[in-house]
Amino acid sequence: MGPCGLVYCLGSNTGIGKSTALELAKRGGRVILACRNKDKGEAAAFDIRKLNRHRCSDVTRDCKTRRK
Repeated sequence: MGPCGLVYCLGSNTGIGKSTALELAKRGGRVILACRNKDKGEAAAFDIRKLNRHRCSDVTRDCKTRRK
């Protein structure tokens, strides 16, 4: 993946999703964190930015799903 790669990572505020997002960011990808909880997503984005010293643009989106 080149530095212009764009990755949309679902469930990326904890666990394997967060680890995957971190690794993709380390490899130069622009990672969009898709999380149901915006606050947890912002915290995960902060952690990834702090741990990742490579060029990276992490953006958090609020992806709440509607359940009936």
